[in-house]
Amino acid sequence: MRTVNGINIYWQTEDDLPSSCGSCPFYFDGSTSVPGVGSTQERGLCNLREMMKSRWTDTPQACLRFFRRILKAPDGERYVIVLRDENL
Repeated sequence: MRTVNGINIYWQTEDDLPSSCGSCPFYFDGSTSVPGVGSTQERGLCNLREMMKSRWTDTPQACLRFFRRILKAPDGERYVIVLRDENL
């Protein structure tokens, strides 16, 4: 098990990777308690990319590259994703 931003990741092989945004552990839809997200559950908030996404959208390649890196890491590793602000 690996931990990314406090979310436990149990993937063991590439077959376990999410095939759509809705199956990603970083996706929060309207059934969660995230403020400002509607309850239609067709769109949700991507916590990695900080943007609204459709639950049926294919997993972006940038996310898949990141997830593959996580798979290569040893069990028990913890990661924190930090967004870079170009204005600082």
